[in-house]
Amino acid sequence: MNSTQVRSETAIETSRARRVDMKLEVVVIPVSDVERAKRFYAETLGWKFDGMPMPDGTYWLAKSGDEVVGGIFDIGAPQFAQVPESWMAYIAVDDVDARVKKAQSAGAKLMKPIFDVPGVGRIAVLMEPGGAGIGWMTPAAT
Repeated sequence: MNSTQVRSETAIETSRARRVDMKLEVVVIPVSDVERAKRFYAETLGWKFDGMPMPDGTYWLAKSGDEVVGGIFDIGAPQFAQVPESWMAYIAVDDVDARVKKAQSAGAKLMKPIFDVPGVGRIAVLMEPGGAGIGWMTPAAT
């Protein structure tokens, strides 16, 4: 292998290492009827749910066996009146605060202030310039 090939291989490995941080972390399902949604996913996918108290209500961790595969969040409160039921993807990023600044410079809107969830991570909810909602999070250190 010549020096150009070595540099190329090193660049590819460095790029792969960076991409590890930019993976899909979790999918959150905002719903207006939590019990209906839990029943549906339990009956159809076999998911079990663990409640986690949050300032805006209980967040339900969805599990397949022992693995967390997503979560259900109640949007029945008035402050969520404009939020449709949907699936919301969260991408793991290296530094959510820095990434949000870049996103805002590129035309994204921060939908609510960046917040921390103990044991989970630092989270931002954005609307990208095309109107799609997306969550970014820096996972908590384990």
